[in-house]
Amino acid sequence: MSQTPEDPREPGQPSSEPDYGTPTGGGAPDYGTSTGGGPDYTSPTPPPAPAPPGQPAYGAPTPPPYTPDPQNPYAPPPPAGYAQQPYGAPMPPATPYGPAYGGPTELPPSKGMAITAMVFSFLVCIPILPIVAIVLAIIVLRRGKDGRNHGKGLAIGALIVAPIMLVATTLVIVGIAVVASSYKNVNDLETRQCFDGLDADRSFRNLTIVDCSDPHDGQVLATVTLSASEARAYADSEDAGGALCAREIGQDEAIVSYLSRPGLEPLLLTDRKSPDAGDTLACVVHRSDGKKITDSVDSPAGGSSSDGSGTGT
Repeated sequence: MSQTPEDPREPGQPSSEPDYGTPTGGGAPDYGTSTGGGPDYTSPTPPPAPAPPGQPAYGAPTPPPYTPDPQNPYAPPPPAGYAQQPYGAPMPPATPYGPAYGGPTELPPSKGMAITAMVFSFLVCIPILPIVAIVLAIIVLRRGKDGRNHGKGLAIGALIVAPIMLVATTLVIVGIAVVASSYKNVNDLETRQCFDGLDADRSFRNLTIVDCSDPHDGQVLATVTLSASEARAYADSEDAGGALCAREIGQDEAIVSYLSRPGLEPLLLTDRKSPDAGDTLACVVHRSDGKKITDSVDSPAGGSSSDGSGTGT
C-alpha cells in the first residue's frame, strides 16, 4: 500500500513558498481595483488619432483609382483625396483673369497672305504679280472684319506699293520703247533725215534720228536699195557705191549746192561691209572734221557748225 510522503518541515512551521491559490486577506482578489500603481484595465479607451491630411478618414469612402487623361497622358496625377472628374465632364467656367489652366487657347490668325501680297507688290519683273498682290491685300482687309489682325499693315502697304510699282514700270517700258524707236540702222534711214551716232572713224553702232534744226552728225541725201549685182560691186569697190549715189542725186541743185560748201563731204553707209541684195545704201553728208552740223539741205544758206564757224567758210 502506498504512503503519503512526509512533509520535511517541522510541524507547526510556516511554509516558505507563496500559496498562489489562496487569496490574501481571506477574500477573493479584486481585479477591478488598481493595486500597487498598475494599469487600470477598466478605464475607458482613448479615441483614435485623426488621419493625416490628404488621406481619407477611417471608414470614409475610398476615391476611385486615378485614370490618366487620354488627351494629356503626361499630366501629373491629382493630389491624394482629389476626386477625378470623369472623362467628358464640362470644363469649369472661365475666370475673369483668362482661361482656366490647361484650357484651349485661340491661336493668332496667319499673316501669310498679307506677306505674300507685300512680296508680290515688288516683283514687277512679272507684271501680273503686282495685280495679284492688290487682290490678296483686299482679301486680307476683308478678313479683318472679324476683329482679328490678319496682317492689316502689310496689306495696306501692298495696296500702296503695287500701284506705284506698276505705274513706274509702265513709264520705264514706254521710255525704253521711245528711245529704242529712235535707234535706226541704215536700212531704216529715209531721205532728208538727220541723225546722230557717227564715231570719229566714221563707224557707227546705232543711229538716232534727230531734228535737223538741232546739231547733228549727218543728213541723208539719198538711199539706194541694192540689187545682188550692185551689192557685189559695192563689196568689191566703194566707187561703185559713189556712182549709185550720184545717179540717185542727179542734178538736184539744192544737194549739189550744199555739198559744195567747204568742210562738208559725202559718206556712204551700209549696215555691213559686204551688203546683201535688198540692203540699203545711204548717201549722207557729214563734216570732215567730225563736228556737228547745225543746218541742213533744206535750211537757208549760210548755216554754221556747233562751234560757231560757218559751214560755208
